Amino acid sequence: MIYLIYYSSYRLLQDKLQELGNNYEIFDLTKTSINDILTELSYNSLFSEKRNILIKNAYLFTSKSKEDTTILNTFLEETKTNNLIIFTTNEKLDERKKLTKIMTKNHQVLKLEPPKFQNLDTNLINYLKNFNYKIDRDALNYIKSSANNNYDIILNELDKLILLDLNDKHITLDIALNVVSYTLNDNDFKLIDAITEKKLDLSLRLLKDYQLNKEEPVKIVAILGKEYRFMHIITSLINEGKSPSEISSTLGLQDWQLNKYLTRSYNYTLPELEDNILSLSNLDYQIKTSLIDPFLGIELFIIKSCDN
Repeated sequence: MIYLIYYSSYRLLQDKLQELGNNYEIFDLTKTSINDILTELSYNSLFSEKRNILIKNAYLFTSKSKEDTTILNTFLEETKTNNLIIFTTNEKLDERKKLTKIMTKNHQVLKLEPPKFQNLDTNLINYLKNFNYKIDRDALNYIKSSANNNYDIILNELDKLILLDLNDKHITLDIALNVVSYTLNDNDFKLIDAITEKKLDLSLRLLKDYQLNKEEPVKIVAILGKEYRFMHIITSLINEGKSPSEISSTLGLQDWQLNKYLTRSYNYTLPELEDNILSLSNLDYQIKTSLIDPFLGIELFIIKSCDN
């Protein structure tokens, strides 16, 4: 079975991968060519049992790639395999490309996206029910607001609350405030301002100071996610023709707050903001599961985001 998975939620991707298989052999198309991967699979298929193959960063199915995919085209059209092969990408699929059309015709294409805004509360409440938890409406609203309605970040925060193992399994606003809230200091503001304003050298220097002062790195990841989410929402509303006063009223922002977000938003396109939000969500998950050193992860994010 061969799958192509487009995802905008790292959490949903991990759930789907666990559902489809386990013990994946992982290849990364940013490090290994598709022709080398196919050659390796063809050779080993003669001598091994069924394998579960995960091919990450499958940009070949997106508009960003202009590479020749003749060999992959043939593979997808003609190959019948007992292996489980999964291509994944968080870039939008280019459905006009021949390669994407071949995959759609012959195999499975899945799109994993978070629930729509109007369905988000029901989805989150049902998620908590799986653990026999319930949550007050004001607590849920606070968590969503803190995460700027980012699905992956919200689930990460709910997981933290579930791990408290509350006796009555009831999440109140007071509990949410104690677990989810962050207190900002001058170091936080300076670092966040530098990163969101794309000041690379200053951002890296402040990050070193942040580490020397033994500040909490997860806090910065969460706050950055909120900042980029606000910029994304505001940019979207501006594109829809909303006036500053309408935006301030809708989001409950003071004039100075809106002006700050507007000024920063001019440095970004909507796809850049979406990529930053997803990258931070993935980074949050990697840090909390010890898959990456927190400060190294933030440094790599700074270099990537400030270089756009």
